[in-house]
Amino acid sequence: MRATNFLIFLISVFSANADPFQNLGFDDANTNNMEAVDPAWGEGWGATADLLPGWNLLWGSKEEDSIGFNYSIPGLGYASLYNSNNPNWRHVEGQYALELYPDNYRNMPYSLTQIGDVPGEAKSITLTLLGGPVVVYMNDSLVPLIFNPDFNDYPPYPDRIISVTGDVSPFSGQTVELKIVTAEGGIVPWRSLDSIAFSPLAIPEPTGSALFFVGLLLFGLSCVYRNKGP
Repeated sequence: MRATNFLIFLISVFSANADPFQNLGFDDANTNNMEAVDPAWGEGWGATADLLPGWNLLWGSKEEDSIGFNYSIPGLGYASLYNSNNPNWRHVEGQYALELYPDNYRNMPYSLTQIGDVPGEAKSITLTLLGGPVVVYMNDSLVPLIFNPDFNDYPPYPDRIISVTGDVSPFSGQTVELKIVTAEGGIVPWRSLDSIAFSPLAIPEPTGSALFFVGLLLFGLSCVYRNKGP
């Protein structure tokens, strides 16, 4: 009986410390305490805790205490929340989107992190992206991502919306650290993120026709290399 009560106590403790992920669409920002830069354009700065509630943001190893709002400074190394009223906005689904402008020349990517519960029915994580690529980790484990359209598709327009999907089924029902990191690559340095969500839909397996064409491609490449041999 004591063992059962102790087990119930442990479950209650861990349940109390775990919370659902929040502000996945970046729409919970508190803009009341910002410092205005250009009121005509609505530009300003605010505390990360106000503009990105629930999230921690690091630039390289430096924790960012403040970020911009509708900020459009040229250069590397800034983060800003945007709404659709700003003429420089990339894409906004809902009220706000987050733009990260890393400094890859000095190896200072942005890392966006949050600890929360992955829904028990979740099989995938989705988000929308503009600009360059990102990588996603859960508890420091790399989540394989599918980009649609792919960054290698031609023509590589920097202003096209990319749907990103990753398999999180191994983490369903667990409390994890979600980390989104700006990755090198792409033809533009910025990354605009929005609409992060967990989905009960599994990532589709390759279709039979897709596997056939992949096999055909590999067969063709093997023939080419064979013909180039001595």
